[in-house]
Amino acid sequence: IESRPEDVHSIQLECFIVDGKLYVQSHRWALADWWPTESWAAIWLAHPDVRVRIDERIYELRAVRVDDPAVRTPILSARGYNPVPEGIVLFRFEPRG
Repeated sequence: IESRPEDVHSIQLECFIVDGKLYVQSHRWALADWWPTESWAAIWLAHPDVRVRIDERIYELRAVRVDDPAVRTPILSARGYNPVPEGIVLFRFEPRG
């Protein structure tokens, strides 16, 4: 996943699909003030347009933060969190509008 084209930041992450939608999650301290580096989650909040490579194809997408507990909790519960800890940032990838 590549973001912030003016100062490119690229990382490899495990994405997952729930109900036909593509998601990714951070670790629980991604936005903590004490975290020693700028997290990709913080970068995406400021620069949500990303390029995602799946296999050999590149997709121009937008990383949209999922804050609604009615959506967030079941997704993260299905990922094995019980209870779902605070701090995890969940993003859904959507086509750029």
